Amino acid sequence: MNYKRFLIIFTTLIVCTVYLFAFSHFGALAYNTFLNPTKSFLKGTTIGPINMEGKTAQEAKELLTSEIQQWNDQLNITEEYMEKKESIQSSFILFDINETINRAESGEKNQIIVRIPEAKLKSVILEAFPELDEDSIDFTSIRRYLSEQAATLTSTDVNISIENFIAGEANNQAVVAESLRNDTSLTKGLKAFCKQISTIEIKNNTQFSLNDFLKKNQLKLSNKDVNIISSLLYELVLQTNFPIIEKNQSSNLPDYIHLGYEAKVDSALNQDFIFANPNKTTYTLTFQQIDNGLYVDMKGIPFAYKYNAVVKDKKTFSPKTIEQYSALLPEGTVNVKEIGKNGVLVKMIREVHNQAGELISSEMISEDFYPPHPRIEIHSLQAAKKDETPEDTATIDDKIDSTIDSSDESIDTNNEESSSTSPTNLEDGKSSETSDKSAKDTKKTDEIEKSSKSSDVK
Repeated sequence: MNYKRFLIIFTTLIVCTVYLFAFSHFGALAYNTFLNPTKSFLKGTTIGPINMEGKTAQEAKELLTSEIQQWNDQLNITEEYMEKKESIQSSFILFDINETINRAESGEKNQIIVRIPEAKLKSVILEAFPELDEDSIDFTSIRRYLSEQAATLTSTDVNISIENFIAGEANNQAVVAESLRNDTSLTKGLKAFCKQISTIEIKNNTQFSLNDFLKKNQLKLSNKDVNIISSLLYELVLQTNFPIIEKNQSSNLPDYIHLGYEAKVDSALNQDFIFANPNKTTYTLTFQQIDNGLYVDMKGIPFAYKYNAVVKDKKTFSPKTIEQYSALLPEGTVNVKEIGKNGVLVKMIREVHNQAGELISSEMISEDFYPPHPRIEIHSLQAAKKDETPEDTATIDDKIDSTIDSSDESIDTNNEESSSTSPTNLEDGKSSETSDKSAKDTKKTDEIEKSSKSSDVK
């Protein structure tokens, strides 16, 4: 009997204890939930990168709004397509703060809910890059990328590389530049080059050296063939945003190269043609033989701008005339030894246009100068003497007489040595005098001609 009473009392005490504990705990929770809607987030609660521990819903909302505003103030969004960059506003990025707070789980890591209307995103991108095909751009992936960047609130510099979001990049390859050389006959070496090397890949952010390429592929071509290829590549690269690293020229423009487009390559002289691909995609060069000409094109993703090569500021320099004189020519006779050649100076300019054809900028790529070749004329010495002043004539004659005197002494010495070794008679002496006189006359004529040739008149 006492055992049953004890059990009843013990059970009652247990039930009352549980009731009091549950009422104190769950009653407060029920009160906060139904009668007082404010709640505090437990330890470990984060929304995005923000720690919300101990914050009520209202406090969390205010803190999140403040953090988003601060991020927006510092945000810099850049759209980039190939070589073109545009800064855009972030007004199309919308944060659903209320929904974020309502969905937040206490004690858990929660993401910020970001909404980006696709129509607004398309409008912003296509307004900056009207040359792009809307159907080729993966806007869904761009929205996902921007939402992930915005949800973290960490990076304030957001870059959108449009070429990374072009669907089926291989299907969007186009001819972005081309060049044709059909004014010279295609040599056997160039024909073999087209067959052996049909395509060349210029990978992103790499340089291309023509000398290194020829050496790597063990191609043996004549200097003329190499220079035709290099000038063709130079003309091609000028139609792109590729920078020219090294370009050389000769002192005389070859007749098979167009003015302004020479890019001399000579491995023996360490002369090379080098350019670089600064873009994020690969471009392919294709060589073809068309009739009897050499054709090359470049395929890849189209550029944002159009590039044109323009030869400007051509200046011509007339050759100087060099007059030489000869005693062997009759009076009044003029022989042209070299006809001479005009010199020329040109500038190669690369112009950058937008898709509407408006000039954006221009850059001087090179300034080629080919010096003039002088005209050389040989005149009669008698005509030159008529034109000379007495002082000039005296000076020239003095030099000639001085030279002849020294020659006479040498001749006399030789005669003395000759007479001491062999007997001579009077007739031999006369013959010797006649020979000496003839030698002097010949010597004088030679000295006059040498002296006249050394005094060139421009």
